[in-house]
Amino acid sequence: MYKHFKAPLFRGFFLSLLLPTFTSVHGGELHSHSPRTVWFGISSDNYSEAITLQDLYEDEPESVKKGDLIYSFSQWQFGYQLNNSFGFGFIRGLDIYAQHSPDAASIYYSSNASGQDFEERDYKYQLDGNVQRTQGIFLTYDTLVGDLAIQSMFEAGQAFGLTSVDINGDLSYQDDQLIGTADIDYFYEKDALYKREVDKPEGNYWSVSINLIYPSPLGKHMLSIQDLFNQTHWHAAPFTQVQINTDRVATTNENGNTVFRPLGSGLETYKSKTQVFPRQIDFKNNLDFNEHLEFIIGAKSIDKDVWPYLGSAILAEDIEIAYHIKQESISVSQILGPNFRYRLEADQLFIDKTHRLLFSAEISY
Repeated sequence: MYKHFKAPLFRGFFLSLLLPTFTSVHGGELHSHSPRTVWFGISSDNYSEAITLQDLYEDEPESVKKGDLIYSFSQWQFGYQLNNSFGFGFIRGLDIYAQHSPDAASIYYSSNASGQDFEERDYKYQLDGNVQRTQGIFLTYDTLVGDLAIQSMFEAGQAFGLTSVDINGDLSYQDDQLIGTADIDYFYEKDALYKREVDKPEGNYWSVSINLIYPSPLGKHMLSIQDLFNQTHWHAAPFTQVQINTDRVATTNENGNTVFRPLGSGLETYKSKTQVFPRQIDFKNNLDFNEHLEFIIGAKSIDKDVWPYLGSAILAEDIEIAYHIKQESISVSQILGPNFRYRLEADQLFIDKTHRLLFSAEISY
């Protein structure tokens, strides 16, 4: 048996993480630059396993798949390469990383999709997510240790736009009522639960990223680790800790939809908060085939998730094409002359069906 209901509370927490996603352009790639070179780079790396990116952005989900991960790492940077070793510049970014139960995506979808029925069963609602916006300065350092090229980047500055949510709940939908409880720990800049008026928190962040490049008789091997070490510390961040009970307050409106106004008890205060975002690791091997072609074997990982890929590089055109197996996406990257490079990756030709979207570009002079 299926029923339909609106669940603004849990949808609101889903959206408190997702609304900033894909709207601005951390996690940029490191490249070597010639001395006395100025560059401007922009990148946005986005993935939503369960709901398409456009549906999240428009808050009108038309489908849902089984999945538990959403991330968006975006940035722009303006830099200057001083000499063969040092570069510096300004950087601004947006980091979003959220893991959720498949049931959380189903609740978001069914409570928001027009005419979507909701199944009568038990649901496990889990959501653990973090959002930050950052702006600061960076310093890059390039060096050689034997044949091993090392590119490192240190950045530090201000953080704002805090959201950090940890929700665990057991819910069931029976006899036109949503019944259950949820425990919520919630740091925020804007309160999606009680609309509490708060002072915006101030934060400071730092991050270290590194690239290792090693040539061998087989080809070239590259290891990139974005946010190898990182930390964001918030001073006097608004915080709510609450247990929500949805029972006894469900009603049915004139349209026949079940509406609930949850009862909550807990704590509202200000406290310090430290965020640490997961490392973004990319291990790529360009294996020599002949003077015109290389084979590519690699894997990307974030936390517990690993995505392998296969591809080829056409050396004469400075272009690489790869197929990312688990995400079912295709990436294209190319160097066009000495001053411009780009990379694109998507899993669909049509933007409204896309779960995976990456774009980056850099121009230098």
